[in-house]
Amino acid sequence: MGVSTLANWLVVLFMGILFYYVVVESYFFLEDMTARPQAGLNIVPIKVVDDITPLDLYSPGDEPVIIKGALNRHPLMQSNKNNPEYIAKLCGDALIDTVIYSNNYTGWAGHKDAKLMKVGKFVRDHMSKKAA
Repeated sequence: MGVSTLANWLVVLFMGILFYYVVVESYFFLEDMTARPQAGLNIVPIKVVDDITPLDLYSPGDEPVIIKGALNRHPLMQSNKNNPEYIAKLCGDALIDTVIYSNNYTGWAGHKDAKLMKVGKFVRDHMSKKAA
C-alpha cells in the first residue's frame, strides 16, 4: 500500500468520523437540549410601576411591566376633550374595525358581523348619549 493510498484512506476515514459527529451525534445532542413545553399554564407575576423613564424601558431583560397612569400626561387626558364627541370631531372620517356581538351566534366569541366603520358614525350610533 503506497503513501498516497494510505493518505486517501485516512481522509475518507476522517470525513466519515466528522460526518458522524456533525450530523448524527449533534442531531441527537440538540434534540436532548431543546426546551420541552411544560404542561399547564405558566403564570408569572408582572411588575407594576407608577412612573418609568424611557431609559428604564430599554434596560436589560425581557420582563413585561404594567405602567399605571401611563397616559395621564397625554394632552388629551389633561383637557376636557377626552370624550367621544371630541374624538369623533377630530378624526370622524378615520376607519376602525368593528364587530357585532350576539349571544345566539355560535362563531368565535359571538362576533358575527365584522366591518369597517367611520369613527364619527360609531360614536353617533353606539357611544353618544342619544344611542344609549
